[in-house]
Amino acid sequence: MVQVGGGGEAKKLTAVAEHWHASDDIDADDLTEQAAQLGIVGFTPDAITRRDCYVWPEHQDALLVFTASSTQWRAAGRAIVGLDYNAVFQIMNLYGIADRVKVLEEVQVIETRAIELFAETLRKAQ
Repeated sequence: MVQVGGGGEAKKLTAVAEHWHASDDIDADDLTEQAAQLGIVGFTPDAITRRDCYVWPEHQDALLVFTASSTQWRAAGRAIVGLDYNAVFQIMNLYGIADRVKVLEEVQVIETRAIELFAETLRKAQ
């Protein structure tokens, strides 16, 4: 769950990428089955695998644009190289984002961390 709150600006934006990336790695059925085998009653995978991500109110637009752009990645071979900024700006248009420079800079902070996480996942898979 992503919530609006307080904290360090860049750290909160990179936490968005970490939260977003981690949500792809969860095999809820497998975790639930393992919990049942261990006799754990009332287990929910979210309790173990996800953590809350707090975002400052002034970063809500960046979060909105990043998550709406999350299917618009550019790749070179197997490596993710960045978001398609044409799509990012179209999403900003759709949502009526006023301060595009600020939001783009914040999206780029999230994007940079997401690319690092993609690269780590690819290295582990090789």
